[in-house]
Amino acid sequence: MKKYFRSPLAWALLLALGTVLFTSIASQSSSLFDTGRMMGEKIAISMMDDAAGGAVGGAVGGAVGEMVRGMGRGFMPPFPSNDALNVNERLYSKYANYSLVVNDVSQYMQQLREYVLSVEGRVLSSSISSDQKYQSGYMYAKIPVVKFEESNTRVANGVKQIFSQDINADDQTGQYVSLKERIDELDQQKKEKEIELKTATTDLEKTQIKYQIDRLEAQIKQLQSQQGSLEEQVEYSTLNVTVASDKRFFNPQAQPESLREELERA
Repeated sequence: MKKYFRSPLAWALLLALGTVLFTSIASQSSSLFDTGRMMGEKIAISMMDDAAGGAVGGAVGGAVGEMVRGMGRGFMPPFPSNDALNVNERLYSKYANYSLVVNDVSQYMQQLREYVLSVEGRVLSSSISSDQKYQSGYMYAKIPVVKFEESNTRVANGVKQIFSQDINADDQTGQYVSLKERIDELDQQKKEKEIELKTATTDLEKTQIKYQIDRLEAQIKQLQSQQGSLEEQVEYSTLNVTVASDKRFFNPQAQPESLREELERA
C-alpha cells in the first residue's frame, strides 16, 4: 500500500479526506485545531508507514484544523472574486412605481410635469381622467439617473397618502461589459476579413469574404443597438406615477375616511 500513496493521486485523496473532516466538525469549539491535527496525522500515518508520511499527515491535519478553528471563531478565509468593480463604477438601471392619493389630481400632475422638465427629464406619457366617483392621473417619465433620489422625494412630497411604492435598481454592469467585449471581438474579425479581401485572387473568394464581412457588420450593428439601449437605461431612470383623488380607486374595498365622504361619493 505504501507505493500507492506516493503518487499525486494519493495526495489528492488525502486532501479530500481533510475537507470531509473540516465539514463534519465545523460546529465544534476551539479544541478543533488539535482534533483536526491529530486525526490528519492518523489518516496519513495509517497510509504511509515512513517518517515523511507522518510529517505530511501532520501538516495536512494542522491545516485542516486551522481552517476548522477559524470556523469556530466565526469567520472563513476570503474567496477571490473576478468582479473588482466597486459600487461607484457599476451601471444600474433604476425605476420607481408609485400609486398616490392626492387632494388635487390636476394640480399635482401639472407640478410633477414641470419638475420632470426642470431636471431635463422627458415625459413620455401623461393622462388625466374623471368618472362619477374619482379623478385619476398617470405619468410615465424618464429622469436623469443623477436626479433619481431627488425625484423620489419630490414625487411623494405633499401627497395625501402613498398607497404603494416600488423602487428598484438592476445591476447592468455584466451585460454591458459582455456586449462591449463581443462588439470588439466581431470588429476584430471584420478587420481580419477586410485584410483577406485585399489579398483575394478569385471572384468567388472575394464574394465569400464580402458576404462574411456583411454578416459581421450586421451583427455589430445589432449589438451596438442593444448597447445604446442599455446606455440609455443606465443614464435615465424610469418613473411611473399613478394618482387618484381617493384611495378606493386603488382598493375598492377600502373604508371611507368619513361619513361625509361616503355621502359625497354616493
